Amino acid sequence: MAAMRSMREVAALLVGGVVEQDLYSLGGEALVLVYPRSTGKVISVVGQGWAPAGATIEYYAERGKDLDGEGLDPAVIPGALHAALTVLEQWGTMSFEQVAARAIEYAEQGFPLRPRTAAAHHAQPEIL
Repeated sequence: MAAMRSMREVAALLVGGVVEQDLYSLGGEALVLVYPRSTGKVISVVGQGWAPAGATIEYYAERGKDLDGEGLDPAVIPGALHAALTVLEQWGTMSFEQVAARAIEYAEQGFPLRPRTAAAHHAQPEIL
């Protein structure tokens, strides 16, 4: 049963990346908690982004930049998909294609927007 829940969590993460892009995306970060009965422990898979090796304190200091800035300098390599793939690799009972099927369906065929998202789009049509 724990493995099936893990598959649902991965599927939900993938679907959320399609239907809730205003809240988060697959190009972001994700934390997945897994409870394999064989270990009797909760395991966290941290899909947090990491910075490239060249992004050192010296790199930023030489350029007069900090990590609070905008643009590519403070950006990290996204970790959400890595977390999902790690869960599938370690505890998966389904293929990536199987757990991604609904997300792909929504991406191809569309989905209803949440009322709050629709209102935001209506209020700011220039962002479309």
